[in-house]
Amino acid sequence: MDRWGVDAKTVQTWVGHTSIQETFDTYGHLFAEAKLDRAAAVAIEDELAIWFDTANRQQSA
Repeated sequence: MDRWGVDAKTVQTWVGHTSIQETFDTYGHLFAEAKLDRAAAVAIEDELAIWFDTANRQQSA
């Protein structure tokens, strides 16, 4: 859910869970996936930046 900018407390309110633990027990995997997606995106972006930088230097030489 975090990938859409929705925090766990908001989800708890929307779905009517009485505790945040119930929300995490039910939807926790979605918050974990968002963190992994974000980490993967950053890693890919870093690699692409290095690749483009190297390619630009080789083209200029």
